[in-house]
Amino acid sequence: MDHYVTRLRSREIGPSFGAQARLRSREIGPSFGAPLPENTAAAVEVTKGRWGYNRAMSESTVLAGKRVAMLVEDEFEDRELTGPLEALRAAGATVTLVGPTAGAEFKGKRGVAIVTSDVAAGSAHMEDFDALVIPGGHAPDKMRMRHAMVDLAREAMETGKPVAAICHGPQLLISANALRGRTLTCWPSIAIDVKNAGGLYVDKPVVDDGNLITSRKPDDVPMFSEAIIRALTRPSS
Repeated sequence: MDHYVTRLRSREIGPSFGAQARLRSREIGPSFGAPLPENTAAAVEVTKGRWGYNRAMSESTVLAGKRVAMLVEDEFEDRELTGPLEALRAAGATVTLVGPTAGAEFKGKRGVAIVTSDVAAGSAHMEDFDALVIPGGHAPDKMRMRHAMVDLAREAMETGKPVAAICHGPQLLISANALRGRTLTCWPSIAIDVKNAGGLYVDKPVVDDGNLITSRKPDDVPMFSEAIIRALTRPSS
């Protein structure tokens, strides 16, 4: 597999992720040595399949006007952040990266992606967003030590807005005491923690339970991303 580093600064990339993403050419494989093409459709072709999303969905603006908060901490699972980020922005959503502090860089656990947070969790409120996304990896275990991130996750669950967590993402929702009576999936090693927190664990690629969307691992990213988009296009109750 080609190894490369993608820098994702949300202020530098618009609704169609990839066209302005900067690649460090000395660290990328031969098939990705040139800058991404200016043409959005061509950029989609280049990145299709690497992060995992539905291309036809990516070329729409079905999420125009929607605002999504995506939590970030160090050692996130690269594909579990970049995949949904790419799919949501390509579908027209505005995605804000929310970290412990604003303007800080965070690196994926595999060294593939580096992202810069837009706002600090303490300054973020769910009244300003339509959904919350929690990537996995080692990041959620760090997020649960940040009171503001736990509070934001709890607030999101209480509002009934879509909350999407993949892999170890439900760890944050456990700390927010938000899983009792909910059906969800996660990385298998934390299934016992989900059960102890009152959740019902099932082993499926994606699980929808009310406003809660969960998936297990990077391979589930395409279905996870599409489930988030579906949730954001449902009529408000």
